[in-house]
Amino acid sequence: MFLSVALGGCASDAPPTNAATTNVAAPTTTPAAAPTVEPSGEAETAEQTAWKACAAVAQDEYVSKNPGSSIEPFLASRDTFQDFGDGAPRMMVGVHPAQPVAGSGGIVVVCTMSDTSHAATVVSWTIKDV
Repeated sequence: MFLSVALGGCASDAPPTNAATTNVAAPTTTPAAAPTVEPSGEAETAEQTAWKACAAVAQDEYVSKNPGSSIEPFLASRDTFQDFGDGAPRMMVGVHPAQPVAGSGGIVVVCTMSDTSHAATVVSWTIKDV
C-alpha cells in the first residue's frame, strides 16, 4: 500500500513549467590499453612457459606476502625441468627473501607441472629453504 501511495502521484505529474531540465550524458569509460610485448623472434621454450607459471605461484604465495623479496630472473642454463625419480616434471623458481633466513641461502618454489609442451599448468607447489 505504501508503494502505491509513494509512486502513485509521480507517474502522471508533468514537471512544472518553470522548472529547468538538463540532459546529463551517461559517463563513458575508455578501456585501458593492453600492455604490449616486443616479440623476441624466438618461440618460447617449454621451460620458459613452465617457469612463468611457477613464478606466478612464487609471486602470489611468497613475494606478495613478504615485501622486499624478489624472484630471480629466468636463466636457461639453470632453470630446467627436474625429475625427482617419480617421472613428474618440476620447475623451480628462486626467490631472494627480504630478510636473511637463518641457516639458509634463499628460498625456492618447487612446482609440479602438467602439460609442459606449450600450456604449462602448476598441479602442486611447495616452498623450501635452500
